[in-house]
Amino acid sequence: MPESDGLEARLRAMEEALEQVGTSFVERETWRELAGFAFRTLCDAAAVELVGRGARNERVAAVGATDLLDGPATEISPAVRALDEGHPVHAYTGRGAEGPVHLVSVPLIGRGELYGRLLAARAHGGFRDHETATLHFAARLACMHIGHARRQATTERIALDLQRALVAEPGRPHPNLEVASRYLPLGARALVGGDWFETVRLHFGRTLLVRPARS
Repeated sequence: MPESDGLEARLRAMEEALEQVGTSFVERETWRELAGFAFRTLCDAAAVELVGRGARNERVAAVGATDLLDGPATEISPAVRALDEGHPVHAYTGRGAEGPVHLVSVPLIGRGELYGRLLAARAHGGFRDHETATLHFAARLACMHIGHARRQATTERIALDLQRALVAEPGRPHPNLEVASRYLPLGARALVGGDWFETVRLHFGRTLLVRPARS
């Protein structure tokens, strides 16, 4: 394939990746989108494996002829030596039931953390430079979205904890009166508000309940 054709194919694939990978803030859905993009665009099988406890990785997404991913294979020199903080793209070759199998392992790294790897396999013909580079781009794109999702989740937890802390527990102005409250946010995207309430002891056994007006 001429170099110009390879560049054009890579640009088209990158545009597709931008549209198809990272459409939600759900991590598993993002990994499924990454594996699906690789399968539809470049290979016969794709999977995402995350770093698990111990030596075993957790496969959270897989599509296509996944048996191609699990057979014995020997590492070869990768055509594209793309590095992510010391984690290179690895290329392998193996033998399946119908002939040679070519595999690529792309590291999944976000904000300095190794999440796992993207595996792609093809039964006929190795991965060209621009194809490996496209897989690397898609993997980086997915990791960027995962990083954003995790930061947003952290921000929402902090906002919820702060909101709960600002809502004081009800007092007991009079011994014969009990006051109960329930904190229920409107939703995950509307955590910060101005809710508060207060109880004020009045004379003659009376209690003033104060809360903000609703607009």
